[in-house]
Amino acid sequence: MSGETSTWLSIDVNAALPGLGSKGSDMDNMTINGYQVYQRYPAKETWKGYEFFHQPGSHNFRGVLICRRGSQPYLPVSRKQYLDYCIPWLDKFYDQMLQGILSEMPVRSKEEQEATKNKWLNKIDQDYKNNPTKKEAARKNYLDSYRTDEQLRDEKKDKVMKLKATTLKLYEKEMEKTTREGLLDSPAIIYDWHPVTADIPIFMTEAEGGGMLVTANPSYWRKDLPKYAPQIIWMHWTWNSGAVGENFRKRIEEYFPIEKLQAMIDK
Repeated sequence: MSGETSTWLSIDVNAALPGLGSKGSDMDNMTINGYQVYQRYPAKETWKGYEFFHQPGSHNFRGVLICRRGSQPYLPVSRKQYLDYCIPWLDKFYDQMLQGILSEMPVRSKEEQEATKNKWLNKIDQDYKNNPTKKEAARKNYLDSYRTDEQLRDEKKDKVMKLKATTLKLYEKEMEKTTREGLLDSPAIIYDWHPVTADIPIFMTEAEGGGMLVTANPSYWRKDLPKYAPQIIWMHWTWNSGAVGENFRKRIEEYFPIEKLQAMIDK
């Protein structure tokens, strides 16, 4: 709505896995024990003893998850689980990409290709019929860059195969490094799903902007409690830039009695 402010405080009770971001692409549906894997918002600092979640891409957002002490409604995905998933997934992904190239680039007959080439050469001859020097230069440029359908398809195929080999090598090296350093069971904290260049590390810290991969913890939820009893509370706030919005943020972070929300858990 026109004029609507984006400065607000929201408190959600028993929300399903709050504070989560992406789950990868539609074709990347990672699950563990039947539960979807999500990337949690980065927790870069603490506030009154609670993890302070930041929404990627937004400097004006904070979130706090209040839950039962000593337990969490989600479980971290380990580095080993992530790598064990990624390597075969990427192998299949590039194979599918290759199949797409082969199906989308059918090879015409040699006669058809030759007819097309001659058509363009004839056009060049006509366009530059009064300028032999430019005509020869244009013909040479066309013929130097000319590729048959077979050559074009093979070039794209080679690029995909090289990218596949390079990418899989990055993940295999990360598996070796993670194993060597004894970090297989450490939480998988990533910046983005399946980075494919050496410039983007597969794992990083939340302080660097990475988000932990998590999945649901079914044992967290107590079935002996009534449905209205809060078992988790997701408190989050956002504010407009400027003095008024900043004042709103400061007053929440200085004065909000979060201990009263904690006292409501399981009650």
